[in-house]
Amino acid sequence: MARSVYVTGIDRGDGRQVVELGVMELLTRQVDRVGVFRPLVHDGPDRLYELLRARYRLSQSPATVYGLDYHEASTVQAEKGTDELVSRLVDRFHQVAREYEAVLVLGSDFADTQLPDELALNARLANEFGASVIAVVGGKGQTAESVRAETRNAYRAYAGLGCDVLAMVVNRVAAEDRAAIAERLAARLPVPVSVLPDDPALSAPTVAQITAALNGTVLLGDDSGLARDALNFVFGGAMLPNLLNALTPGCMVVTPGDRADLVVGSLAAHSAGTPPIAGVLLTLDERPGEEILTLAARLAPGTPVVSVAGGSFPTAAELFTLEGKLNAATPRKAETALGLFERHVDTAALLDRISVARSARVTPMMFEHELLEQARSDRKRVVLPEGTEERVLRAADVLLRRDVCDLTLLGDVDVIRKKAADLGIDLAETQLIDPQTSELRQTFAERYAQLRAHRGVTVELAYDAVADVNYFGTLMVQEGLADGMVSGSVHSTAATIRPAFEIIKTKPDASIVSSVFFMCLADKVLVYGDCAVNPDPNAEQLA
Repeated sequence: MARSVYVTGIDRGDGRQVVELGVMELLTRQVDRVGVFRPLVHDGPDRLYELLRARYRLSQSPATVYGLDYHEASTVQAEKGTDELVSRLVDRFHQVAREYEAVLVLGSDFADTQLPDELALNARLANEFGASVIAVVGGKGQTAESVRAETRNAYRAYAGLGCDVLAMVVNRVAAEDRAAIAERLAARLPVPVSVLPDDPALSAPTVAQITAALNGTVLLGDDSGLARDALNFVFGGAMLPNLLNALTPGCMVVTPGDRADLVVGSLAAHSAGTPPIAGVLLTLDERPGEEILTLAARLAPGTPVVSVAGGSFPTAAELFTLEGKLNAATPRKAETALGLFERHVDTAALLDRISVARSARVTPMMFEHELLEQARSDRKRVVLPEGTEERVLRAADVLLRRDVCDLTLLGDVDVIRKKAADLGIDLAETQLIDPQTSELRQTFAERYAQLRAHRGVTVELAYDAVADVNYFGTLMVQEGLADGMVSGSVHSTAATIRPAFEIIKTKPDASIVSSVFFMCLADKVLVYGDCAVNPDPNAEQLA
């Protein structure tokens, strides 16, 4: 029988999807085949399952994911009793459990009043499934004492109903209360308790969500821009200087569509990176002229400009009701959610309590998870010489959201900031260095000239050489300013490793250097030795 984990709660609004996503991440690190089962489902798309299916490449038939919809369940319970309802759901669950090594069960969402005592129903289902429970308690808008009391009561409720409670997770608490709540609960409960702070980036709606909710029309912007989070709203109606002073990172500017000065001014501020905004929302169904839109597109390529029919006040009222959702269309939120989960949950201890046997086969996803976990547990600083490249910036965004390592990006700092702003990437916590203007350039030139003096390299020649991003990055590693360097997105293998040959060099007893690459197939990872540096290595060199 598959090992099963049942994630449930006690009420709505607990942000349980963060925990469900985090547990799925843990399970996929350990086993190749993970199934998903949701006993009760509403009509319409299941956003979380679609995210899980896309992110983890689930092959499970959607028809087996769900037990019954709420209407069917309430009818069965009313006409034939709870035992019959539970029996049907157990049968559906076992159809999944037979096919997978582990099953993640997504508990009911407490959003339907037709089913009495959903907590007791979730507890009974967990017991009948043979699943261990992770119970989530929401802490948004509550005092620290209220959160502690509710968490203790939730544990007693599930444990009292016979559940094997693996852990308790308290989510969306005020950041300033997190440590105190965690300390008090750890002393009062016999199971691990994790406390996650409320993260504005998770609750913020994306520009795409805002556009859909307000039935807006996208005048400018690409998919990357529409995926940006609107962290807050700034309403423009006065003079441009007043608006510029009010802008904050990640805000969405809301202004009547006839205020071309505010549109151009806010996008110009975004282009300068002071600060980067999520987009511009135009009200009253007014639209700037084509010449203004053309200028706007050149000022901030990709940044969304959206038009809606409503006035500023009704639009504002609707905006403040919107809340971000985890789904397949918001991969950045998924990375943020996983980063939050992994920072505040002892994942190694939780995996140990889940005690699912690790698969003998290592899939590409398991391989990637293991690398990230190793990097996170032994945190290092990595320098990325190709800091102006979009692929590198997107990869940096994932690493930052997952809190995997510290990063240094090399390149023209203004270009890096501009590209990051256009992609909606926050580099506030990232070190940016331009080798051309860095105060380290002279120091590195002297060091490089010293290392290459036998080749006739003078300080003047070295000063030019170390302005190259790969040489500069390699010298950062050599001088202990970074622990490692990753390059090669747009540079050749030779351009990437030549600085290492000249500066770091090989160990005294090594006659050659070697390379490997990993080929990620559908169900396994293969390692190929020396296909780039030594085209035809002999057996001794390969060994």
